[in-house]
Parts: sequence; C-alpha cells; structure tokens
Amino acid sequence: MSISPDKEGVEITIDVNEGEQYRVSAIRFGGELLGRQAEFEPLVQLAPGDVFSGGKLTDTTRRITEKLGTLGYAFANVNAVPQIDREKREVSFDILIDPGRRVYVRRIDIAGNVRTRDEVIRREFRQYEDAWYDSDKIRLSRERLERLGYFTEVKIENRPVADAPDQVDLSVVVTEQPTGNISLGIGFSSTDKVILSGSIVQPNFLGTGKSVALQLNTSRLSRSVVLSQTDPYFTPEGVSRSFDLYTRTFNAAELNLGDYRTRASGVGLRFGVPYTEYDRVSFGMTYERNDVDLGPLAPQRYVDFVDDFGTSSTALLGVLGWSRDSRDSALNPTRGRLQSAALEVTLPAAELRYWRTTYRHQWYYPMTRDLTLALNGDLGFGRGFGGMEYPLFKNFYAGGIGSVRGYYPSSIGPHEIETLPGGGTRDVPLGGVTRIVGNAEMLFPLPGTGRDRTIRTFVFFDAGTVLAEGESFSASALRYSAGVGLTWLSPIGPLKLSLGYPIRKQEGDRSQRFQFQIGTGF
Repeated sequence: MSISPDKEGVEITIDVNEGEQYRVSAIRFGGELLGRQAEFEPLVQLAPGDVFSGGKLTDTTRRITEKLGTLGYAFANVNAVPQIDREKREVSFDILIDPGRRVYVRRIDIAGNVRTRDEVIRREFRQYEDAWYDSDKIRLSRERLERLGYFTEVKIENRPVADAPDQVDLSVVVTEQPTGNISLGIGFSSTDKVILSGSIVQPNFLGTGKSVALQLNTSRLSRSVVLSQTDPYFTPEGVSRSFDLYTRTFNAAELNLGDYRTRASGVGLRFGVPYTEYDRVSFGMTYERNDVDLGPLAPQRYVDFVDDFGTSSTALLGVLGWSRDSRDSALNPTRGRLQSAALEVTLPAAELRYWRTTYRHQWYYPMTRDLTLALNGDLGFGRGFGGMEYPLFKNFYAGGIGSVRGYYPSSIGPHEIETLPGGGTRDVPLGGVTRIVGNAEMLFPLPGTGRDRTIRTFVFFDAGTVLAEGESFSASALRYSAGVGLTWLSPIGPLKLSLGYPIRKQEGDRSQRFQFQIGTGF
C-alpha cells in the first residue's frame, strides 16, 4: 500500500499466488443418505479427473441442499470435506449429509400488503399449511406472485417454531407497487405525433386481483375506446373470465398507406383455463363490425374490396388461444420463456370467411449476473376460405419498434405504385397475409447505475418481412436492422427507446432511426 504524493489517494497492490493446480481424485457420500444416494449423484458437478473448481463444488452442495428441501428437510446441512494429496496434486471429497428433522409448514404469515387482500396472495401459493415443507413449491409460489405484476419484491423466509423441531412457519413479505392510475394527458409518439389520452386502469381493483380498465386514445393516426374487465379467479380453480367492448378507428392516410379509414367495433367474452402451473388455454367469441371509408385517392385494392363486400361487414369470431409463461418476472424478466398462440376464425353466420393465427415466442437467458440474452420470434398467417378473399383490413404489417426497428412503421412488405390525379405517383404499402419477424437483444445495466434493473440498456438485431398471398418465402425478402436502446420502468409504465439502423433496405422501404413505445416486450 502506498499513499499518493498529494496524500489524497491510496494505491493498494494485491499479490496473487495461484499455487499448484489440483485434480479431483474421488467423490464419496457420507452421513445420513435417506436411501437416496442414486438421486444425489446426478447433482454432483465434479467428476474424478476434473480440475478442481470451487464454484462447481459450491454448486454441488447447494443442489443437494435444495433437493433435501423438496423432501421436507428445511434445515439440512451438506458439507464437502476435502482429503488432500499434495504429492499427487489431487484432492478427494467426502460429501457429508445431515438432513436434520423433516418438517411441515405450520402457518403462512403475510405482511406488507396494504391494498392487496390476503386471499389474492394465498391463492397463488402451492405450498400449503399443515403440509410437508417443499422448497420447489415455495419457489414456484414466489414466482407466481412475481408474475402478477402487483409487487416490486417478494420475500419468503423460514422461521423455526419454538419447542416444535418438526414445524416451520413461512414469513411472506411483499412490497406493493402502484397498480392503478387515472390519467389525462397529452403525449408525443414517433409514429402518432400528438396523442391525447385518458384512462382509468386498475389491474388489482380494490385489492381483489380483478382487472378493470377504461382507455381512450386519440391521435392523427388512430382513435380507440376500450372497456375491459378480467376476473382471474372466476372459479376457485383459477378459470378466468374476460369481457371486452371496443371501437378502434385507423386513418391509413396518416401513414401513407392509402386514402382510406377503417373502424372496428366489437364485444367479446373469453375464458381461460389453466392446466399446468405455467400453461393456460383460452376460448371465446367476439362479434365485430368493420366499416371502410374510402377517399378519392383510395388504393384500388380497397376499391375492389368495397365493390365486392360493401363498406360494412360483420363477423362472428371464434377465438382459441394458448399461452405458457415461465418468466421470473412480468415487468423485467431475466430468465424463462413466454409463448402464446391464437387462432381467430369466422363462424358460419358471418358475412366474411377467414381465419387468422399468430404465434410468439420470447426467451430470456442470463449469460452472466448482469447480462441477459433475449430472443423473440413472431409469426402471423391469415387466409380466406369458402371462396372468399381474406379481408384487407386484417392484413399484417411490419416495420417499427414493435417488429423491425429502424424502419418506418408498417413500411415493410408488398407495395403498390398508384398514380395521383394531376400526375405523379405514390408508393403505398399494402401489408400481407404472412408476417415473419425475429429479434435479438443483449440487455445490461446502464453504466453508473450498479445492478439497478429498473433501467437497462441493450443492443439489438432485428429481421423480418411480410408476404402477399401466393408469395413464397425467400431469404432475400428479409429486411435487417441493428442498433441500441434503453428500457426504463418509469412511473407511467415500461418505456422503451431505440436507435436503429436499417441494414438491408429495398425499394419502397422507409427508415425511421429513433423510435419509442410505452409497454412491455419487443
């Protein structure tokens, strides 16, 4: 150690002597094995002949301790005792197991929930009172609470019961976050420009776990009014019920998609049925009315569609879906997967005949303690049947922060060159019946914020395309982009900013470097 000349700093030098490298000669078990040695052996991360690793040895004892925890031994001790042969530079280990007494959970105590009712928390628990202690069920219970999105932190601790060595209490402490808001405001979007909005959103209405929302949004591009209500425990077994009432207006002229406007109004009822701890199927029906308003410069394809089907059409839709969510967090995931698939089919009473299906798969993998790899795949397909065309207003689009960043929203895919009155032409994106999008992100903490996960930076690479009906997929049709961005769990919701650079543009594609959105996901 030395002091700097100005005596304002200290320089510390640490000498490291690694010593000789040792190899593992043998791994043996001892202590009280409960007749389960065959179950413990696959948990050992070292094998004879391996170079000794302290990290792998620690991981071995942790895994065995967790295994004992699933069998009801909440206070097990697992120690690896070394036997060193310095001449051969080898080391063997005796893994001594002391499971202690098997215990059961006497009581589960909940604290920290000011608004959320106890029953909302207890119904997510898979570890029950008066049942054998199971560390796997406790871990699953914590993950289910974190996926609710009501709490910023969930802690579960064991507390021994005095004078009862075969009992343990669980202390559950949650930190609530504001889950509801009433807002009126004016905003700005890279796509919609000025946005006037108002909403009443309460995902945890009166602490019951039910979701109620009334949302109003108006901008130069779109207007929407949505009223929804979801009861995640419509039945005690966890069957959910959702009502939706909506009207959405889309002004295509504002994105240079053509001189037309569409409006979709509908009402729907859905049920969701969990069949594993992570999987859920949903089904329901939606009645929807679609209106198309054509301007004098409307694309010819929309003119032809209105000639065939009129300016208004109705559809009775059957909806079938599936989802699987194994992420460690709904707001800021670092591991796990989110998969969802949905099928929408018009029923015989509808004026239109079409089906539309989507599939999305998100995967999060922790590369290191602070580095997370996130991958996303998004597929969409739609077709008409019964001799009828697929509705143009149900076309898929790509481009923008929700798909391939760096490109102008909805600019990727088939185009049509239209001649304008008085001369000149206009390049109009048409969308398509097939969408293929892939995204990759590498997320890490913002420099200077430590390990704060509420704000993270990322680098990304996107690829995607949209295909017209009858068009075959070709790698040459894919557009690519790369860039950097930032995510922030802001007071108004998850905020994502990106700065993208199109790598492979084609004729008709338009770029938009800076983009942002409020919401989760890619």
